[in-house]
Amino acid sequence: MCDTDSKESTLVKYDHPQLITYRSINPILSESSAAEKPPLTQKSKVAWSIAAICLEVLSQLETEDILNTILPPIEWQDGLRKWRQKVSSVPATNADVQNLLHRLDSRMMAKRAKETGICPIRREFYSQCLDELIRQVTIICAERGVLLLRIRDEIKMTIAAYESLYISATAYSIRRNLLNQIIHNELESQIDQLHHERDQLIKEETSLKHELLRIKAENELAEKKEQEVRAFEIDHLKKTNAELKRQMETSIGFKKRAAAVAAD
Repeated sequence: MCDTDSKESTLVKYDHPQLITYRSINPILSESSAAEKPPLTQKSKVAWSIAAICLEVLSQLETEDILNTILPPIEWQDGLRKWRQKVSSVPATNADVQNLLHRLDSRMMAKRAKETGICPIRREFYSQCLDELIRQVTIICAERGVLLLRIRDEIKMTIAAYESLYISATAYSIRRNLLNQIIHNELESQIDQLHHERDQLIKEETSLKHELLRIKAENELAEKKEQEVRAFEIDHLKKTNAELKRQMETSIGFKKRAAAVAAD
């Protein structure tokens, strides 16, 4: 049986498996086995919508139909044979409840389920335990079982909604992270470009400073040479002026002596 492990691991109490079909290579046998399959009764058709029916219709259904609707039978294929296993309709005793609690604790310890926080293993075991409790209550009072079924489905829908929100939030977070990464890469590229431009400007500034120092040095040298030339010209003009002054004084003295001689 392919589903033996799954049935043994569940906390829901099931009856013994029943052989429902036997596929033969001979098509005549296959057709005869298919013809022997009983048709779906009106009561069974109504049972499949048990979660939405009123109490008057619920009272007309058998406990087994209600159980098979709340907890559908398990079917699996074993070669040419097809098996079906229904949930047990035997009422539970106090020993069964204590055994359920013991099996729940032992399974959770064996699977190392977390005691707190989000744990799919713990959630699965508690879901199976709730199904078993619904089975036990339904056998005693079908109305209570259907009410627990609605509560179970509401819890499942709420958890599914939270999972959907989580998946949506995770997808949004991933998109935002990708967008932020793209923006971050663009900013990094702009920073690198600005750093490159800054380095170029620093090099240009250094080059201009060197050029300025060179021009200052050339100007100082030219000014120094020009001052030397001017000093030389001034010195030459001073010497020339002194020579002319001396010559003029000599000429004036000569004229005075000549005038004095002429007066004598």
